[in-house]
Amino acid sequence: MAEPAPDPDGEREPDDWRVLAAALWQRRVSAALGLLVGVTLAGVGLLVVPASYRTTLVLAPVPSFGAYAGTALRPTDRIAGSGDYVAAPQNELPRLDRLDAFAVSTDTAAALIAAAPQAVTLLTEPSWLHRSFVDLGTGKRRRVGPVDRLAAYLGEDLQVERQAGVLRLSLVTRVPEAAETLLDRLGTRMDEAERAFAQRTIDRHVAYLEARAERSARDDERRAIHRNLDRLALATLAIEEPGPFAVEPLGNATTSPRPEFPPPPAVSLTAGMAAGTLAGLILPLGGRSRR
Repeated sequence: MAEPAPDPDGEREPDDWRVLAAALWQRRVSAALGLLVGVTLAGVGLLVVPASYRTTLVLAPVPSFGAYAGTALRPTDRIAGSGDYVAAPQNELPRLDRLDAFAVSTDTAAALIAAAPQAVTLLTEPSWLHRSFVDLGTGKRRRVGPVDRLAAYLGEDLQVERQAGVLRLSLVTRVPEAAETLLDRLGTRMDEAERAFAQRTIDRHVAYLEARAERSARDDERRAIHRNLDRLALATLAIEEPGPFAVEPLGNATTSPRPEFPPPPAVSLTAGMAAGTLAGLILPLGGRSRR
């Protein structure tokens, strides 16, 4: 095997790390300027950008909720062998899906405005920064009507997570007190909406069974229908009971002690230093490549 020819000058090529160190040293001024700019921007951001906190409310399903559906009213149940099926309640969506829909509906928004108008105003009024972007033509205008504006706000900013069968509602806002008030009211409103949905479902089912009983000519079929009507009457009593019906809040809405944004000062300043230094090292390369 042929050996590499020795360098006639007797000098060895510099190692890669030395070349890199020399290149970094040549850009020390731009890196220092980038570091100062990054720290300055991070510091200004910490002073200007208001802190945002996460407010959370946990809702747990009430175990007795299934009473209104009537376990004896499954679609597979027959009335006294008549060959026809009992009309089961038409639950188009699972309960948790319905609660999600209730949370961002315009009916819920209207109820929240009536219950907590001050909190709604604090949360949905555009900030001065957003108004500035709108004036410059770079921001999205909010909806005009208060109900539509609140419904759009909940649809965009309300986070709904399902964990082990519970619903975790959260908002990240600059006014945590208003967010706590709104989420507490929202949990109550979602429970009321599901209660009203259950009542409407039972009313439709009762109307169907009563009409069916009037048309029936068989005693055994009429008795079976009236047994189902008795079950629905008991379910109606359960709906009218005071207290939580579909979901129960596990305590009041709470706000995390640490802000969600911006990050802590140490993290923000360190990130600003790193980003500024990196920009100071990279930008000179971009200027040279254009030449």
